[in-house]
This record gives sequence, structure tokens and C-alpha cells, in this order.
Amino acid sequence: MTKSGQILVVDDEDILREVLSTLLSFESYAVDLAENGAQALEMIREKDYGVMLLDLMMPDVDGFQVLEELKKFRKQPCGRSPHGVCLHRPGNAGCQAERLRFYSKTFQE
Repeated sequence: MTKSGQILVVDDEDILREVLSTLLSFESYAVDLAENGAQALEMIREKDYGVMLLDLMMPDVDGFQVLEELKKFRKQPCGRSPHGVCLHRPGNAGCQAERLRFYSKTFQE
């Protein structure tokens, strides 16, 4: 039996997607995987997700660009957007701290 809510894992690294999928599936969560930001945005347009685990540093459409698009989705009538977003970036994210605070405030509004 799966737990309620769908989780979207977005990461350009295959191994991280697979590990997160395995761990979450083991805990009975329904999990979808996206290998980049563009694919994630397409999936969000098609399906409601309770939570999204989002890599910030990806080629092409990065996690910050995904967040920008999610802000637009939320302003549309019946716009889809995950209810919660967990961000991750390997290494020192200090230079992006202000940017993350901005997104945090936006999603709380």
C-alpha cells in the first residue's frame, strides 16, 4: 500500500535519483523521477505532486529556474505546484543564500 501523495525527485545524477527512489519506495511512497528541470516542469504540468526533491545545480534548466516557473504556475487558475519543495546542492551554498531566502518567502505567501 502506498502512502498518500506523490513525490517528484529531480536530479541530473542517475545514482542519486535511483537511491532516493529506492529509499522512498521502500517507505511506501509513490515516486516519479526527472533527470532535469525541463522534464520536471513537464511532469508538474501533468500531475499533482505533494513534494519535490530538487537539485539546484543542473545543466540547462537548473533548480532555480524550476522555482521561477513554479512561482508562475502558482499564480495561474488551477495551477499545479508541489506543496513542498526540498532543495539540495552539493558543496557550499553560501553564495546562493539570499536567492533561497527569496524563494522561501515566495512559497510562504
